[in-house]
Amino acid sequence: MSPVNQELRSHPLADIFPLIEGAEFEELVEDIKANGLREPIAMFEDKVLDGRNRYRACAAAGTEPTFTVYQGDNPAAYVISANIRRRHLTVEQKRDLIAKLVKAQPEKSNRQIAKAAKVDDKTVAKARRKLEATADIPQLKKTVGADGKARKQPAKKKRSADAEQEEADKQECIALWQKVQQAEKEAAGESAKKKRAKKKKTKLYEIIDATGKRRRVSLKEFEAHMAARAKERETKIARVIAILVDRIGLEGLTLIWAADTAIGIEGHGFLDLLDTINVPGTYGAEAYAKSRDGEYGFEEFFAKYAGGEPAPTNADDPSASAEAMKAQFAATADPWDAVGDFPDACRRAPKAVAS
Repeated sequence: MSPVNQELRSHPLADIFPLIEGAEFEELVEDIKANGLREPIAMFEDKVLDGRNRYRACAAAGTEPTFTVYQGDNPAAYVISANIRRRHLTVEQKRDLIAKLVKAQPEKSNRQIAKAAKVDDKTVAKARRKLEATADIPQLKKTVGADGKARKQPAKKKRSADAEQEEADKQECIALWQKVQQAEKEAAGESAKKKRAKKKKTKLYEIIDATGKRRRVSLKEFEAHMAARAKERETKIARVIAILVDRIGLEGLTLIWAADTAIGIEGHGFLDLLDTINVPGTYGAEAYAKSRDGEYGFEEFFAKYAGGEPAPTNADDPSASAEAMKAQFAATADPWDAVGDFPDACRRAPKAVAS
């Protein structure tokens, strides 16, 4: 990924912290120019979870950024923990974020939280007292230290505090935490939306369109395409029959059909006929060569025998039309009767009719 080639979006959890501006941002740009990016930018759900300022500074410095993917299960705690150590946070901002760490894990000791946040344990103790006073966390008699042992909380000293300041701190703390919760909710909703969209993804089918290009289409478009192809083939077959009837008449076409059927009885089909028309220098040889290579089809047939135009109809001979021919075959008990004097030995036995 490159700051020049792709503009990355910030994760909602990252947006709870303000971006640095002015001289502080320029100082970060100069540092990256001189020393490069020392801490990779953390990504989560294809968005910047931590490192928005570093990403912007890399773009300004013309430096290619490096990335890492967050693999934990608590992105909110990760963002707070990472940003609480940053030099661009004010004392007040650090105090509010320490309160969030205490609220997320009240069972941890003040020293353990202070070590993780790189602050004094007294700062953590102060944040804990405020949260206990507003019932945001329970008043625990024991907390767990880094060694895993539970120890009693130190006795609290009586102190005086300005009630209005306490209330202001409380409201500010609540507002920030609500913002964190809202960001988590939005992130979860967006993730669920992506999963639903993936499930609803339509299965596609491949077709070759009229221009010869391959395309992927929906089932409905695929079925319409196949129906159109079937109809087009039926139309071309009807056109071939009409040309044959026009050229050789119904009797000639019937003779060809009967001969093909007779040859087919012996399992040869038109193989002997193909060999017969394969005379060098004739159209038969040309057509034979194309058919052998799979290149002879409707278009080649029409180009030769219909000049590329629809086959003319035989107005003087109504019985020579394709429809008339089909009707005669359907009305004849044995279609070979249409040929006339044909050997009985070559006729097929009539099909038995189920009782």
